[in-house]
Amino acid sequence: MKNKDGMFFIIYRFFSNSALFVPIIVVFLKFKLHNSASALSIIGAYSLAVMIFEVPTGVIADAFGTKNTLLIGILFAVSGSLAVGFGNTYFVLLIGEILIAISVSLRSGADSAFLFGISSSSVNVYKRLEGLSVAARYVALCISSLAGSFLFGIDKIFPFVVSALLFGVSFFFAMLIPDIRKPHENRYGKLNLIEFGKLLKDKELLSVVLLTASVGVFFSLTYWLVQPYLQGIKMPEKFFGVIYAFSFILSAIGAFVSGRIRFTKASNFLQVAALGVAGAFIPLSLYFVRNKFGIIFLLLNQFFIGFSYPVIFSAIQKMATDNFRATILSAESLLQRLFLTIMIFVVSFVIKSIGIYESLLFADVILILLFVSSFTISYKSSDLFSKNKY
Repeated sequence: MKNKDGMFFIIYRFFSNSALFVPIIVVFLKFKLHNSASALSIIGAYSLAVMIFEVPTGVIADAFGTKNTLLIGILFAVSGSLAVGFGNTYFVLLIGEILIAISVSLRSGADSAFLFGISSSSVNVYKRLEGLSVAARYVALCISSLAGSFLFGIDKIFPFVVSALLFGVSFFFAMLIPDIRKPHENRYGKLNLIEFGKLLKDKELLSVVLLTASVGVFFSLTYWLVQPYLQGIKMPEKFFGVIYAFSFILSAIGAFVSGRIRFTKASNFLQVAALGVAGAFIPLSLYFVRNKFGIIFLLLNQFFIGFSYPVIFSAIQKMATDNFRATILSAESLLQRLFLTIMIFVVSFVIKSIGIYESLLFADVILILLFVSSFTISYKSSDLFSKNKY
């Protein structure tokens, strides 16, 4: 790997994560559509699209190559941002969000493959670049959150236009990185289908996927309800970016703290379960705390989002060998996305009639039932986090 390739990738990662509309997207959709229900239904469609297009990503990379897939994803991000920014009808806004969702799906897998490819398969180089690129991602999210809410106060379209321009800059730097896999060089799509088939036949593996997904969806759903909650407590929109910036810093801290904990076979299961309890506690707290003190729980939720990734990854590590872990991670991501999509649509259906606080409580009760059920199934597998089956 040439040093400039790593530098170009880190710069690409910075600009590709400079989505200035993140802290105001739900507020913007509500402004355009005049109600929270319609806004959340579009977010639900976005989540559904991410889930659907994550499945054929490997096949697309096989057909067009990793670099081309990455570049196509960036173009989808540019067009989606502009479509949402300038859209005035439900249909146009929906199409724009779906384009952004396709972009997220295409770039998520390609980013990882790109990074490992330019690392020349060196684990040490990979870890160093991954650390730098993750840092660049969080710096970009913090800066873009602050800038996005500021620009939103000037003109509601500005965050989307500037985001499209910054995505264009990321396209330029992605072009400078050499391709690491040509079209049709590998058949990851077929391999994934085979491994997913193996996963579906194994009840113990499915139980850990179910448990971790049911835990993760607590935090994911609360994340998407941050903006309606902030509006409910009359928080000025100009402060949304500051809150999001702090939340992303806390995610980074959570991931750092969790990554330094040594997990044992017994403690890993307990930590996943404890995360589920914490995830259930936060929406319940937000239901009762209907003032600016609720921001503490929103920030705590973001800390747990960062903290949960190493915990879940550590649990999955103990389930399978290297060539199967990626499939389990993909399955967990897809199942969590499915739960999230269903819950966003449920909340969008009830929020208009019962309000944001009651919607939080209603969704929390459903997710608690899901978590208790998945925990019970997983607990019956006594060696859940210690078996190495493949």
